Amino acid sequence: MTLQQIRTAIASVVLATLVGCGFQLRNWDLSSAFASASVVATEGVTLDDALVRALGHSGLDVVPEGGDVVLRLSQEREERRSAAVTAAGRAAEVELALEVTFSVQDVAGEELAPERVLRVARVQRIDVDNIVGSSEEEALLQGEMRQELASRMVRSLAMVAKAHGAQATDAAALAGESQPQASGPSP
Repeated sequence: MTLQQIRTAIASVVLATLVGCGFQLRNWDLSSAFASASVVATEGVTLDDALVRALGHSGLDVVPEGGDVVLRLSQEREERRSAAVTAAGRAAEVELALEVTFSVQDVAGEELAPERVLRVARVQRIDVDNIVGSSEEEALLQGEMRQELASRMVRSLAMVAKAHGAQATDAAALAGESQPQASGPSP
């Protein structure tokens, strides 16, 4: 057997094991709670594109305005600081951080989830012999951090949907209890 055949066989066994045990990638289907969503971002917030993609993957129709639910991105902040230095005083590692402030509202403007801050950070090693590669790696890390924050916001929206669904179920149950019972023989 060649090395390529061995790799293919191992990958097949791993894949069969994962499928056989019922493993699935986590996916949030929000379409049962909300039909559409809008993303409103203040100037300077660039995370909205990643969030729109994540909402689309979760089954929501993303519309410019008037969605059943509105995610408001009010602030985004990027940080870059030295995490470790070489003996020569150059940065050997940098910590990259991305922070976003967001809230969730319904179409009428009623707050479904209060404003909160999400933050993600990564440490990157700097290769002084390959500065171009290091800057490309930094761009990849920034993209991954944006995707992670977008996924976290979708998870937050899933929790809002769960709470919203529980409230709607409770309201329907209360409405059913408050209706008068018919008296007399049943047909």
